[in-house]
Amino acid sequence: MSDLVQPKSVDVTYETDEPVLYEADAGIAWVTMNRPAFNNSQNGQMTYALDDAFRRATNDDSVKCIVLAGAGKHFSAGHDIGTPGRDLHHEFEKRLMFAPHTNKPAAELLYTREQEQYLGMCRRWRDIPKPTIAMVQGACIAGGLMLAWVCDLIVASDDAFFQDPVNPLMGIPGVEYFAHAYELPPRVAKEFLLLGERMSAERAERFGMVNRVVPRDQLRETVGAMAAKLAGQDRLGNWLTKQAVNHVEELRGKRAAMDAERAANKYKQVEFMKQHLGETFEAVVSGVSNFGFWAETVEHKCEGLVSMVSLSDYDDFRLIESDYSIAGRRSGRTFRMGDKVFIRVVAASLDKRQLDYEWILNNAREKPVKAKQGKTKKRN
Repeated sequence: MSDLVQPKSVDVTYETDEPVLYEADAGIAWVTMNRPAFNNSQNGQMTYALDDAFRRATNDDSVKCIVLAGAGKHFSAGHDIGTPGRDLHHEFEKRLMFAPHTNKPAAELLYTREQEQYLGMCRRWRDIPKPTIAMVQGACIAGGLMLAWVCDLIVASDDAFFQDPVNPLMGIPGVEYFAHAYELPPRVAKEFLLLGERMSAERAERFGMVNRVVPRDQLRETVGAMAAKLAGQDRLGNWLTKQAVNHVEELRGKRAAMDAERAANKYKQVEFMKQHLGETFEAVVSGVSNFGFWAETVEHKCEGLVSMVSLSDYDDFRLIESDYSIAGRRSGRTFRMGDKVFIRVVAASLDKRQLDYEWILNNAREKPVKAKQGKTKKRN
C-alpha cells in the first residue's frame, strides 16, 4: 500500500537566474544573496545556490575566509512565503541523504524539505573548515537568523535588527535552526521568541550575538579588514580553533536541542487540537493513501488523518492510484490534493503524536449520513 501523493503542480517565476553572487579576491570569497526586490527571502533556488557557493569557496584552496552578505537594503527577510519565486513544490536534487519531498503528504513534505534545505544545510555550513563572517544590514528575520548564526562572526550595521516572529504569527517555537538559547542568554531567548519583537544590533552586541556594530557606510570596509586578517593567518590554525569552539557547543547540547525542537512541533499540533475535540475546521486535503486522506487545517496548519474506516459511514471509498485520489463507488465523490473540506477533530494522541479527523459532508457542517442499503425482496 502506498501513502505517496501526486506532486502538486505550481507555477514558479524566478526574477533572476543568479540568486547568489560569488566573487573571490585576495583570499576572501564574497557570497552575496541576490534577491533585493524581495529582501533576499530564501526560496529553494537561493538555498541551493548558497550551497553551491559555499562548496565552491571550500574547495578553492586560495580562499581562506568566506563572507556572507545580502544585496540591497536588508540582509534577509527569512524564508520565501509568498513571492512568485516560492518553490515549495519544486523538487531539487537532494544534497543530503533525504528522499524526495514533493510526493509526500503535507507534514512529511515540509519536514523533509526543512531537514534538507534548512537544518541539514545550515549544520553543514556551520562546519565549513574556514572562518565565515556574516555581514548584516537592515532586517535579519526568522530564516535570516539561521544564515547569520551559522557564521563564525557577525558584524552588523547600526541600523540592523534581528527578529523571530514565528511564535506570535504561526504558533511554533522559532525558525528551524533553533540556536536561540545558544546565541542569547535563556531568559533573553525566551523574550525574543515569545514576544517576537525586534532586537537592535546594539542590544544584540551586548548579549554577544553580534561581534561588532558599525555605521552602515563602514560595514563592508570593517568586514573586509577582518576577513583579510583571517585570510592571512594559518589555515589549519583557523580550522582547529573554529572546530574546538563548535565542539564545545555540541557538548552543551546544541544539536540535541535543535532535534528536540523539531519533534516538539508535531507534539504542539496535537496538544493544541486536544483542546478542540469535537470542533469543526476548514481544511485542505494534503495527501491520499489506502488508509484515507490527510487534511491540514487552514487556520492552524495542523495535519490529521481522515481514515477509510470513518469514510465508510458515507460510501465505499478506494484509492485511485492513477490520479492519486480517493473515490466513492456509489456517490462518485472524490478527494484530491488541494481540495477544500471540513473536518471534525475526533482524537488527539500525545503519545503517538497523531491527529484523527472525520470528514464533514458540507459547509453546513453536517455529519455524513451512512448510505442506506436497499432491501432485497424474496421471490416466490
